Amino acid sequence: MTPPLRVERRRTQLLVQRLFALQKRVEEPAEIALELDSLRDAPPSPGLAEWSARFGWTPVELDVFATVLCLHVFPELGQRVSELMGQLSRTTPSIGIVATLLDRLHQAHEVQLALTAGAPLVDFGFLDVHDPDEPLTDRRVAADAFVVQSFFKSRVWPAALTPVAFRLTRAADVVPALPEAIESRLKDLARTDSDVRVVIDGVPGSGRKRLARKLARRPLLVVDFARLRDQPEPQVMRALRHALREAWLHGDLLYFDVPDTTVSPAPGGGEEAPHQVPAASPTARVHAMLVDLLDRLPGPCVIGASLNDPRAWSWSGRPTTRLSVPPPDLALQAQAWARQSGKQGLGPVDAEALARRFPLELRGIGTVLERAGDRVRGGSPTSVGLIEAEARERLRVETGRIAETVSTGLSTQDLVLPGDLREQVAEIVNQVRHRDTVLDRYGLRRWGGPGLHVLLSGEPGTGKTTLAMVLGRALGREVLRVNLDQVFSKYIGETEKHLVQVFALAERSHALLLLDEADALLGERTDVKQATDRFANLAVNLVLQLMDQFSVLSVATTNRLQSLDSASIRRFAFRLQFPLPDVDAREELFRRMAPLGVRLDPEIDWRWLAEKVDLSGGYIRNIMQRAAAFAAENGDVLTADIMTAAVNRELTQLGRLVQARKE
Repeated sequence: MTPPLRVERRRTQLLVQRLFALQKRVEEPAEIALELDSLRDAPPSPGLAEWSARFGWTPVELDVFATVLCLHVFPELGQRVSELMGQLSRTTPSIGIVATLLDRLHQAHEVQLALTAGAPLVDFGFLDVHDPDEPLTDRRVAADAFVVQSFFKSRVWPAALTPVAFRLTRAADVVPALPEAIESRLKDLARTDSDVRVVIDGVPGSGRKRLARKLARRPLLVVDFARLRDQPEPQVMRALRHALREAWLHGDLLYFDVPDTTVSPAPGGGEEAPHQVPAASPTARVHAMLVDLLDRLPGPCVIGASLNDPRAWSWSGRPTTRLSVPPPDLALQAQAWARQSGKQGLGPVDAEALARRFPLELRGIGTVLERAGDRVRGGSPTSVGLIEAEARERLRVETGRIAETVSTGLSTQDLVLPGDLREQVAEIVNQVRHRDTVLDRYGLRRWGGPGLHVLLSGEPGTGKTTLAMVLGRALGREVLRVNLDQVFSKYIGETEKHLVQVFALAERSHALLLLDEADALLGERTDVKQATDRFANLAVNLVLQLMDQFSVLSVATTNRLQSLDSASIRRFAFRLQFPLPDVDAREELFRRMAPLGVRLDPEIDWRWLAEKVDLSGGYIRNIMQRAAAFAAENGDVLTADIMTAAVNRELTQLGRLVQARKE
């Protein structure tokens, strides 16, 4: 350790000798003063010179840090100072002792100012000052252990940062594209001596960190404010200072990830006046302290903000650039699928098809393929189904609970529909497949209405939801079903935000958007008599606007057609009314739903059952599921008696008369 601190160690030895003469009240040897004068003009060791230039230390701050560092690194010097001052029980010197050591070089009060709270050496964690309740001169001061290790090129991750920060070292293959003029302006992020400040806003997972990592061409030290949720301000600021220091010491680019604001109840637990507060974002005070810290930070940094972050991220006299990262388009998503699958050893995939079916952010695509790669390396065979299963699970995570993917194994040929309905279904498929041609080549886009909306109405169990899923399968699209219980919120603005998120997600992914029980979203607007009426009308207005604005294929289902708002009916290009199945349709449903792999009793009269059971297809499905369970108990044999028993169980639950077995 001696060579990097050769000059500083010798100077500290001379200071200790001078202190010895002062304490013993003897004349200071002349050679000490002469050598100290010569060392004053000597350049600092390379490591200290680099740090002083990087962190902008004054000469006093450099002398203070060098002296305390030597007392920490060389125990014999620190022990000698303690002996001279009669403080044998202390392992670190006091501020008063350090000021006395340096008194000939600088005024004592300048040294003390460099060691007070708020001074750069203390505020950013280079020196630790203990005993805050003691008088200033009696407080102990020591070089931080992590700083000492970093000075000697040995990096140890501070435990205080583990819960709140991480390093992003790997450069991403696929990042959002920026205009050339902006990208050239942001290349200063790669220089540790630049003062550029960049605010990148966008939705989570859109590639903000990837973009910053590419521009910086060095690791990011990411501080995640979501992990600081509910932490007291002193602990938050301590973590921030640790992060600042770690980034400075090791040349990382600081990246502060400030998550989206969320809605919380009013203070005191009341629900009468909900308001929006940044629950996971910095409090106003922490935000101000962070801006102040970064205002004094020598070097670049990046703030990753949400699109709707109302805070002003600005610094006095520092160049600041704010840019928005749009959600990844289809081409960028396909590029991510192709490159990441190759890196994970999964072989070639239909990247464009995956991008169309699964509207994942760039981060989500990487996670899906990493998990699929891990499963393949664990012994699972490589298959498209494996990747799709992981993609569906990730999509469920990304959409939260406001939407979920649903699917069916049925096709249009499996459906039992009247002839006119089957023709309309074929027409819907045809219109969707030629949608771009109709809108662009034939010039109909200029008339508005980029989306295509289908309304399915009818009694419960007539197959409306099943048809929506079959349409999605026929068109090769995922079906996103809106979870109404999660969309509607008691907090002001949240319902509207969820609705916009759902439509934006469906448009980006080319998914089929399923609005089950659409009367809850598109119910008839009423006169405003109370606050709830106003907010209900606002939700209907917004859904109507979103249907006009987004290029989305949506299917709405309802069994209360008369309760829909009249303005919403016009927006549905197809309005299919599902009748209850007639006898022929019911017979066909019974036959098609008969369980596979069982022996059917020839005495079962499907026609007789269809005549006696005047029910929709949903109820017939329930009957056949009961019958299949009975058949499993009967040695895989389905008899006429079992069918009669299954029918009667369903009729009993519906409060209808049971049927006697046909003789």
